[in-house]
Amino acid sequence: MKLELDRLSMALPGTARPVLEDVSLAISAGEIVGLVGESGSGKSTTARAALGLMPDGAAVSGAVRVDGTSVLDLDDAGLRRLRSERVAMVYQNPRASLNPVRTVGAYATEQLRTALGLDASAAKARVLDLFASVGLREPERLLRAHPHQLSGGMLQRVVIASALAGDPEFLLADEATSALDVSTQASIVALLLSLRRERGLGMLFITHDLGLASALCDRVCVMYAGRIVESQPGDRLLVGPRHPYTAGLRDSTPELLSGRAIKPIAGAPPSLGESVAGCAFAPRCPYVEQECRDEAQPLRPVADDLVACRRHDAIELAADHASEGAS
Repeated sequence: MKLELDRLSMALPGTARPVLEDVSLAISAGEIVGLVGESGSGKSTTARAALGLMPDGAAVSGAVRVDGTSVLDLDDAGLRRLRSERVAMVYQNPRASLNPVRTVGAYATEQLRTALGLDASAAKARVLDLFASVGLREPERLLRAHPHQLSGGMLQRVVIASALAGDPEFLLADEATSALDVSTQASIVALLLSLRRERGLGMLFITHDLGLASALCDRVCVMYAGRIVESQPGDRLLVGPRHPYTAGLRDSTPELLSGRAIKPIAGAPPSLGESVAGCAFAPRCPYVEQECRDEAQPLRPVADDLVACRRHDAIELAADHASEGAS
C-alpha cells in the first residue's frame, strides 16, 4: 500500500507563484512521513490535495495516487469512498471540527452512518469500540457530552476515533498536536505511534516543530514556499541538515538546558503575490551566491538524502566545524 504525490503542482488565479511546485513524496503502510515548514509553506494544501480537495479555480498538474488509483481522476462518489475508507484526515483544532450544540456521540455516529451506511444501533456500538481503542475512558458517558465539557486532548481523541471509522490505510495529521499542551501532546503522539503499530497505518504528520517531527517520523520532508527542499530520515535531520532553511529552522528552535543561543531566520517567506526567479530562500540565506538567485535547484539525491541546494557542501562543512568546536 502506498500514497504517492508525483510532481504535484498547483497554481491559483491572481497569484505570482505556484502554491505547490513539483511536490513528490510517498508514504508506505506503517510509515510516518513528516512535513515541516513555516506557516504558508504549502503543508496543509499538500495534505488536502492528497484527498482530492482542490481550491476553486486551481490549475493542477502531476499526480496523486493511492495504491495506484489516480485521486485526481475520481468522480464524486469515488472521492467520498476515498475519504471515508482509505485516507482520513485529522485537523489542528478539534473544537473547530465539532458543533458546540451537538453531543460528541451525535457527531461520531453521524460520521459512521453517513460514511458507512450503518443504522443507529450499529453506529453507536462501533463508536464505543473506537472510543475505547483511542484510550477514551467511560465511552458511554462521553456519547452524551458536549465539546465544551471535554479537554482538548479528549476532543482530539474523539476526532481521531472518527477518522478511523472506515479503517483507512492512511492518516493525514495536519498540526494535530499543535494546539495542545506539552503533556497532552505527548499522549497524542503516543496514540499515533500505537495506531501505526496496531493498524499498520501510514501517516503524513504535518507540523512546524522540527524537533517533534524528527523524533516521531521515519522520514521528514522540509517544505518552503510550496516546494520540498530537503528529505532525510528523522533521526539524522537535526544532526546533519543539508539545506540552509532546515539548518535555520533547527537553530531558531529553543532547546531546554542546551545553552545554545537561538538564531532566528532573517526575513520572511515570499507571499503568493511575489514572483520568484531563482531559489525562493535566497533572500534569507547566509550561503547565497548569484547562481542561487538566478536559478532554483531541483530536489536531487545527495548520499541517501534529497536536497534542493547547490551550497549543501558548505552547509555540511559549517555543521562539522560547529560540532568540532562544541566537543
